[in-house]
Amino acid sequence: MSALAPGFHAGVAMREYLAMPAVSASLLYTLDERCARAAWHDSWLNPKPAAETSEDAQNVGTIAHGILLEGSTANVAVIDPRDHPAEKTLAIPVGWTNKSIKAARAAAIAEGKTPILAPDMKIVVAMVDAAREYLESLRSAPPEDLARSVWSLFQAGAGESELTGVWEEDGVVCRFRPSTSS
Repeated sequence: MSALAPGFHAGVAMREYLAMPAVSASLLYTLDERCARAAWHDSWLNPKPAAETSEDAQNVGTIAHGILLEGSTANVAVIDPRDHPAEKTLAIPVGWTNKSIKAARAAAIAEGKTPILAPDMKIVVAMVDAAREYLESLRSAPPEDLARSVWSLFQAGAGESELTGVWEEDGVVCRFRPSTSS
C-alpha cells in the first residue's frame, strides 16, 4: 500500500491499514514490552509474516466489522459458487477450488474488495444481526449505566467509525485509528 497523506481518512480497509509502512501504538507496545525482533516480525517490515488466522477467517471478521461499524458492504464481493461450476464435471466448488472461482476472487481483490463466498456471507449477516440484537438489549439500561453508554456509541450520529489518522514525526510516518464521538 502506498502511504496516505497526513490527515484523517475514512474507508481504509483493515488489511490496507495493517500493511501501511508506518509506526503504530501496537508496534511501539511490542517494541517496549517484548523486543525489537518481535516488533519487526509483526510489522510491515517482515516480508513473510505468519498468518495468525486464515485469510477467509480474516475476511469474515473484516466484513462483519465493516457492516456493523460502517454500515456498508460497498467493499465486499459476494461470490456465489453456483456461478463457477467445474469446467468438465459442472460440480459446484466448495471453497476456492477451481480456476473460475479463483479468478473471481482475484478480480475482487484487484478491485480492492474483500471476497467472500455466498454461504459464508450468510454467516456474517447472522453474526452482525446477533451483535445488533445484543447492542439493542443494552438500550433499556439506566442512562448512567456503562451498558447504556455502549449502546449509545453504536447509534447514528455518535461519531465517525474507523477513521485512520496519519502524521509524520521527525521523518517517521505514524498511523492510528482513534475512537471519536460527537
